Formats: sequence, structure tokens, C-alpha cells
Amino acid sequence: MPKLLIQSARDGYRRGGIAFTREGVQVDLAKLKKDQAEAIVADPNLKSSPLADDAKGGGKA
Repeated sequence: MPKLLIQSARDGYRRGGIAFTREGVQVDLAKLKKDQAEAIVADPNLKSSPLADDAKGGGKA
């Protein structure tokens, strides 16, 4: 599963036991339980963006 940057419309919004912020929280879906990951990805109040995998040379410039 991918690593995602998850952002909420307001600070402190919680889903799957994680508090999210407007700036975003990095989440490795592989480290979550299946039901946690599904709840986070399906939540319409959260915006998720894939993160580049540094191990593959896709780090930030």
C-alpha cells in the first residue's frame, strides 16, 4: 500500500485513530489495519495525495 499525505479541512479531525491537520499528515497505509486504511481513504472530509517513494529515487527537489 502507498504512503499518502492526508489533509483535512480543519485541524484535529480524526479518523481511524489518527488526528489530521490542514497541512497534512504522512500516513503509511501498510502500517495500518485494513479497516483503518479503508476508513481514511473513503472519508470525504479527507484529501489524500500520494507521496514519492524516496527509496526509488523520487525524493523532493
